[in-house]
Amino acid sequence: MEKPVISVIVPVYKAQEYLPDCLASVRAQTFSGWECILVDDGSPDGSGALCDEAAAADSRFSVIHKQNAGVSAARNSGMEAARGDYIVFMDADDALAPCALALALNAAALWPEDLICWRRVRQENELLGADTAPDAAVFAQTRYTEAQSRVYMTTVDGHAVTNKLFDAALIRSAGLQFDPSLAKAED
Repeated sequence: MEKPVISVIVPVYKAQEYLPDCLASVRAQTFSGWECILVDDGSPDGSGALCDEAAAADSRFSVIHKQNAGVSAARNSGMEAARGDYIVFMDADDALAPCALALALNAAALWPEDLICWRRVRQENELLGADTAPDAAVFAQTRYTEAQSRVYMTTVDGHAVTNKLFDAALIRSAGLQFDPSLAKAED
């Protein structure tokens, strides 16, 4: 497989019920230049087998099986394996709209120095009809000031890592990792 543009990292633990929808949403992306790194964090249910099945069916999926050490350690393992220019984090019970990665890349091309974020929706029916990738410029009506950015990053969806496109080179050069000692609010 050639070098992916985006590495999608999914920590997996006790996710057997939700993981098929998560994997299907990644497979359904209109942008195909991705890899998906599934980190089986010692899950005691059938999640590890689902990860193996995804990797066997589509070479863009890969699996890391490890002893349970928590979501932060799992994300760190995924980052170490990531080959893409960008990183997207998902939880195993998340799903992406089919155009999510395409939209994120469009936005990154327009604003290469900015952190690309998107709104999370909590209901599946809010994703219906979201199968085409509109021009990213439609969504960028205002650029945040530094003060507005601080407010966003500490409220709403700003604190989560699961709705952002991260520059992998920046993460690597800064040596950024998740703190495995945090049990809550680790992202």
